[in-house]
Amino acid sequence: MNPESKIEVLPGRRTAAKALSTLLEQNHTFSFLRLGDGEIQCIQAVRGGDLPPRYRFSATKAASIEAPFEVSGIESRHIPRMVSAFENCTYLDYCDSIPAVRLALPTLALNRPPSALRNLGPQTSNIIFEWTWSELKSYLTRHRCLLAASEARLLEGLCADPRYRKIADTVLPFDHLPIFHQVRDNGQRYSENLEAIKEDLRSDILRHRIDTLFLSLASGAKILCYELADELGIRCIDFGSMPRALCYAGTTGYHSHRSFHNPFLFRIPIDVYMAALERAHSELTVAELVSKAQAQVLLELYDLQPFQFNNSENVMGADIVRTSDAIRRFRQAEVWYNRFLRSRTSGNVEVKQLHTDFVRWRRKKGIGIDGRIFLALVRCKSIARTAFGKLSRTRLPA
Repeated sequence: MNPESKIEVLPGRRTAAKALSTLLEQNHTFSFLRLGDGEIQCIQAVRGGDLPPRYRFSATKAASIEAPFEVSGIESRHIPRMVSAFENCTYLDYCDSIPAVRLALPTLALNRPPSALRNLGPQTSNIIFEWTWSELKSYLTRHRCLLAASEARLLEGLCADPRYRKIADTVLPFDHLPIFHQVRDNGQRYSENLEAIKEDLRSDILRHRIDTLFLSLASGAKILCYELADELGIRCIDFGSMPRALCYAGTTGYHSHRSFHNPFLFRIPIDVYMAALERAHSELTVAELVSKAQAQVLLELYDLQPFQFNNSENVMGADIVRTSDAIRRFRQAEVWYNRFLRSRTSGNVEVKQLHTDFVRWRRKKGIGIDGRIFLALVRCKSIARTAFGKLSRTRLPA
């Protein structure tokens, strides 16, 4: 049994998760959507005559550890469909435990009936974490499900590994797994590909007689979950970043940049993760694999709290932790990473630069003997500079 199996859901949120399962069982046609701060920013920007912010994809496939990146939002042309989805879906989780969402709701002016299903308030918002932890396993045993995400193939690969099965047995029923659907182009440019992705999903839903779709496609999931539920008479769940949490992934499926936010349910050893990644994505270059491996190593230095989108360092004041457990985990992952690096990267200039960036980042954080020496030298230099400045100011003019 994995250590996280001892995690307990707060009673009120446990009740809310069970209530959502009851609603799903009672309604064959059901669309569950989540209103995030990214969607609110898009709606507000377009209403103000501007372009939606942050909808762009990085052209760099392999990314320095010092360059976190994520995509949110959707093209302007899809905003009316997204607003319609929020207004007409079966259940809307307003995610109003997020301060930015809570502040924006009074002016958002969604035309949603007061009697429409929703979370009761901030205390039961963003319930998808607790629902995944405590309800997903039993739900999957009762339904024909399709899980569509940019991490779908990775998750399928992990599920074939006995080591992962032992860790995730609290959450997933390995004899009743969903059908895994890797979204087109790994989710790259999902807004431009939205209609093609919809038809891909429709085809799999009909072919496999699916009654429940779990879709992770950022803002695109809001539109497709509502429309496919309405058109096909099925249940559709806006699954958000739950596939990343189930994979313990420090990067998204659509690029190799480490992420700003880290959803968390349980930890997975780096060798288990990387073995599944290579089986699932043989097209990845060595540099991309190194980028993703570095992000996995870095995850071990975060004080990851369950049922949360944990921030990476420097995001809203967050930072790494230097507890003995965190350093031990980091060291174990780094040992594997160094072995991987030596066996794969001889003569690769791009990988050499990525590793140089990684070592520089580690030293700046004061991790390792060389890191502690580096910080000590920085402090000495700062003290010397301050002392020299004071001495210069006290000198008498000639």
